[in-house]
Amino acid sequence: MNSAKNLIRAVNGVSFKVFSSEFISLVGESGSGKTMVAKCIAKIVSPESGSIMFEGKDISKLSGSKLKEYHCNVQIVYQDPYKSLNPRQDVFTTVSAPIRKLRGERGKEKLVTFVQDVLREVGLNPNGVMHRFPHQLSDG
Repeated sequence: MNSAKNLIRAVNGVSFKVFSSEFISLVGESGSGKTMVAKCIAKIVSPESGSIMFEGKDISKLSGSKLKEYHCNVQIVYQDPYKSLNPRQDVFTTVSAPIRKLRGERGKEKLVTFVQDVLREVGLNPNGVMHRFPHQLSDG
C-alpha cells in the first residue's frame, strides 16, 4: 500500500487575519482540525508548511524572551473546562501559574491581586471562586 495515498491532512489551506482587539472562534465538527490550528497559532506544535505571522513576525523564528512575550499575548481557551483545568488545582493556582511563568511574579500578595483582577475582568467574583476547584464551579 502506498502511504502517500493514505495520508490524511488534519488541516489544509487555512488562511485568516485577526486584527487588534478582535476575537475569533474556530468552529467545526469533531476531527476537523480546530485544535491543531490553535496549537500551531499558540506555537505548541509547528505547522508542516506555511507561516503564522504575529505583528509582522513569523512566529516560527521566536525563541527565548520573544517567545515568552508572544505567549503573554496569545493563548488558547478551550471550550470544555473539565478537559483543560487540573481537577487538583484551585482557581487561584491555575490562574496564577501563567502569571508566575510569564511575568516572573513570586510575591504572594501581588499574585493574589493579579488573580483577583483577572477574575473581575472576566466577570467573576474573586472571593466566590478563587479557592474553588473546577468541579465546584458552575458550567456557565
